[in-house]
Amino acid sequence: MYMGKKIFKFLIILVLITTSFTLIYFGYSLNKLSKPSYLYKTGLKVFTDNIDKFMLNDDKYRFGNTYTIDGDASFDITSDIYLLEKVNNDKDIEKSKIINNYNNLDIKYSLSQDFKNKKLLFKIDESIKDEKILDSKYYVFNSTKYYFVNGILSNYVNEGSNNYFESISSENTLNDNIDYLYKFIIDSISNNMEKGSSESKSNININGTDVDVLKITFELNKKSYIDLMNGILDDLKNDEEAYKIISSVDSDFKNKKLSNKDGFLKSNEKYYINVYCDKKFYKPLKYEISYHNKDNVKTYSYEGNSKKGIFCYSVNGDLEYKADLNSGNTKTNIAVYNNIDEKIGSIKIDNNDKSIYLNLKLKNKTYNFEYNSTYSDYKKNNFYNHSIIINFIIMKESKNELSGNIVINNNIKYESKIDEDVSNAKLRSSLDEDVNNRLDNLYNTIMERMKK
Repeated sequence: MYMGKKIFKFLIILVLITTSFTLIYFGYSLNKLSKPSYLYKTGLKVFTDNIDKFMLNDDKYRFGNTYTIDGDASFDITSDIYLLEKVNNDKDIEKSKIINNYNNLDIKYSLSQDFKNKKLLFKIDESIKDEKILDSKYYVFNSTKYYFVNGILSNYVNEGSNNYFESISSENTLNDNIDYLYKFIIDSISNNMEKGSSESKSNININGTDVDVLKITFELNKKSYIDLMNGILDDLKNDEEAYKIISSVDSDFKNKKLSNKDGFLKSNEKYYINVYCDKKFYKPLKYEISYHNKDNVKTYSYEGNSKKGIFCYSVNGDLEYKADLNSGNTKTNIAVYNNIDEKIGSIKIDNNDKSIYLNLKLKNKTYNFEYNSTYSDYKKNNFYNHSIIINFIIMKESKNELSGNIVINNNIKYESKIDEDVSNAKLRSSLDEDVNNRLDNLYNTIMERMKK
């Protein structure tokens, strides 16, 4: 149940992110460029290729079908405003409590997969000081999925069939399945966006010169978002491989469909995704995402290519910020300026070191962010360690509004030993109403505890 919901949410999030970048880049083949679906697909590919440079691991870190990941996460957060100074209003008092609880939060988790015996086990343990707030397990065995929540259940609950292991084999790993879905969804987004695209003639200013261009537009509104999502869901259901992968963790996937109540946009909100092209050779000249809400218009535009260009952000036609992009094979540098051309910050990304550095001043706040991902103790076909360290500082009028670090440590080994007893498992339908309600409200219960 929970894994299925996460897969479905992942699809929605992926569409929301990637739709905004579908028109980033065009090729120069006139025949192919005549089809909007090809343009969208090419733009998505360029955008995702740049993400892959940073997000994807080296091949040696892509583990196979039998593994164990043991991890933990810790927080060290401070604030002059919410911790050191006296807070009076309820909202700030709540923030103070949340910060203190995160500092005392101990998170441990483990993910194990035994391909030979067709077993999968995920465990998570969260506590604040000595108080347990979550102790839960998700288990797949013998084509059946089970889950257990300590403090609510006394035994595993049998939630029915699960064909997860039917979607992987000795030649086809979980990573392969993720890669397949990733590429398939990009193609599906492109094809479905073509159905809602339009072309028109326009005149824009490029580098101080007025240019007659071809404008390609996709309007994302409440209805088109639902149509787009349902089109993608239908494509996933109709593709044998994609359906096998998703239905292996979500047995109800065939019934997934969005209705009018699922749209994230209100009736008066819409986005226009525009690309302005040379009329003869379809060379891209400008990319634009424009958000409209009644008389309020926010516009994000980009002129350039994937290596060098200028971003602009405007509100109701007035420039607020701009950023210069310079990107190489391993490093990307972005310089940020305000509307009077004063430099107010920078962003640096290193694909080799897997690091991100951000320093930015917006209005009365200064933001500093640092992300580092490191691998160590690598032993071929045996184990390695992966650590993520995030440091951040938010200054408000020379005061520390929020700062601290988040540390995540993972130990990965290419072996697994899973021994869970599900002989006394109960069916979900046999649980009483109170237990069912507590399970359904588990997330809200944890969030409320973080505020106390």
